[in-house]
Amino acid sequence: MNQAVMEVTSNLDERLKRCVLDVLKLDLPTSAIADETSLYELGLDSLSVVDLLMAIESTFGIAIDVEELSAELFGQFLTLRDFLQQKATHAH
Repeated sequence: MNQAVMEVTSNLDERLKRCVLDVLKLDLPTSAIADETSLYELGLDSLSVVDLLMAIESTFGIAIDVEELSAELFGQFLTLRDFLQQKATHAH
């Protein structure tokens, strides 16, 4: 992975972690979320998924179609981050 890609991934990582923590109203450092962290175990539920989607769309300036959603998407932080990375790459 080259330096520019690493910086984009790191920036996306931090911004997405901040979205998750803000939506779930958790007073934790972003470092508390690892790639394998289950968002459901952090407290994500069906209502907060909607809030998180709106926060992600607002923060990253992307639109997420309902057809792209699945329970597995929110299973681990890594899965959600990779999805957003792919969306961002195809948007440009």
